[in-house]
Amino acid sequence: MRNASAEKDESPAGQPGFVPARFQDMHLQRLSGLADQQGASYLLMLLQEGGDQRIHCDPLSGRNRYGTRCLPDPQEIGFSSTTASTVSPSGFALSLDALSRFDESDAEGWFDHVRRRLGRCFELGAEQVVLSPSGTDAELMAVSLYAGLSRNPVSVILIAPDETGSGVAKAAAGCHFSSLTALGVTVEAGQPVSGFPVDRQELMTIAIRDMSGRARPTDEIDSEVLDAVKAALKRGRDVVLHVLDTSKTGLSGVSRPAARAALALDPERVGVIVDACQFRCRVEEIAEDVQNGFLVIVTGSKFLAGPPFSAALLLPERLRSELLHKGGLPQGLADYSADLDWPSDLRGSLGFHARSKINLGLGLRWIAPLSHLEALTSVTAEVQAEIKAHFLALIRQRLAVSRHVVLHEDDEGDYLSRRAIIPLSLFDTLGHAVGADEARRIWQAMREDGCGPVCQIGQPVILGERVVVRLAASAADVLSLAEGLTSGQSLSQAAQPVETRLDRVFDKLERLLSRQDGC
Repeated sequence: MRNASAEKDESPAGQPGFVPARFQDMHLQRLSGLADQQGASYLLMLLQEGGDQRIHCDPLSGRNRYGTRCLPDPQEIGFSSTTASTVSPSGFALSLDALSRFDESDAEGWFDHVRRRLGRCFELGAEQVVLSPSGTDAELMAVSLYAGLSRNPVSVILIAPDETGSGVAKAAAGCHFSSLTALGVTVEAGQPVSGFPVDRQELMTIAIRDMSGRARPTDEIDSEVLDAVKAALKRGRDVVLHVLDTSKTGLSGVSRPAARAALALDPERVGVIVDACQFRCRVEEIAEDVQNGFLVIVTGSKFLAGPPFSAALLLPERLRSELLHKGGLPQGLADYSADLDWPSDLRGSLGFHARSKINLGLGLRWIAPLSHLEALTSVTAEVQAEIKAHFLALIRQRLAVSRHVVLHEDDEGDYLSRRAIIPLSLFDTLGHAVGADEARRIWQAMREDGCGPVCQIGQPVILGERVVVRLAASAADVLSLAEGLTSGQSLSQAAQPVETRLDRVFDKLERLLSRQDGC
């Protein structure tokens, strides 16, 4: 049976001093004449706005539900980009600069610029980019687009929701996934979003692992998916098929050829959503997905190492055209999406009136990952692959001499280096694999000061009867090594800072698992 404690959120639902996004219009009056310290305090507040409880910072620990800090911490060691990252000092500075340039009278131009920068990385126009507070919010928005355009019952085929996000299945079913929306509206989690046609929608899920936690063969998953699509079409239902580009542990679900084959069965009745929230694929692959007619969801808070809660929908031209001419989205999306999250020409076709004109916190949270994304476009795919392979090799070297940490036994494949997400099994002093509760204790203790430096690792994930934690490289790591290579260093020389950080992470893991010195 699934032990929910491995992914349980423990922080309070709200934090003293947090100001919901619906009050941002009032805050905008304070933008003029900010001193540096005032601006940083104001930015800190805004970075917690326009998202649900997961990004509210505990006033005592200064951490959110992901365990990351809400202010930069240069001393923190981070390999947790598969879960979340603490904003870097440079990212915070870029966001502060962007805030100083925000002018309420040209808010639309400011947000257009953010969308234009993001779209340009995929050779898309700003009009094809819709901003969203989080990957789960983006899932709700994406299925709402297809549900609003369809006049038939809809079958949503979701891949491995247990390896994506805890609220994704609810969002895919058109339901609230949290008790608080991104725009600060209190709702009942699990209940339908107002106006969403839940009575004519069904949700089907397909696993990417078997009951023991072993990865299923790609051909087997593809065959099951295509059979499900054909069966739904035969029953007179439209289909929304998900492609999981990268799961929490680095696996993929539904190949691109299978997705193209599904779409070709009936382009009028099949829609494809690519979950690229981890952003572990190449930019060119995402651009190709959009060109192939897929809606793609990306985030700036995983591999791109921005602060939590920044996502976007990349719209294929055909879908965008349908929205312009048909529109009609659920009214309940007004509680999730602000006006300026959308391109101007689509706003009149949405079918709902947003509660807020802007979600400034969302726009600011995209600034840091955008700088990483733009820099990555100048690093060749070959160099990125070489760096990721070296990262995996460094971890293998440390696993070879570790007494308590091993690579998860069913996760050996080339995707480890391609995705740079390494799932690890932990063992106690008796040689027993640790359970969910102990893994969570270790995960939490890693980010505390005791037994070594503060280290961020990926949140525990349950795989069958096992549980893993994860180490992951981020765009910041790739860019740092690429810069070293450009300056004439060897790969080993460029990776020396990463090696030092990994040594400290493994040393602390060993101390905690062996309970040395009261750890």
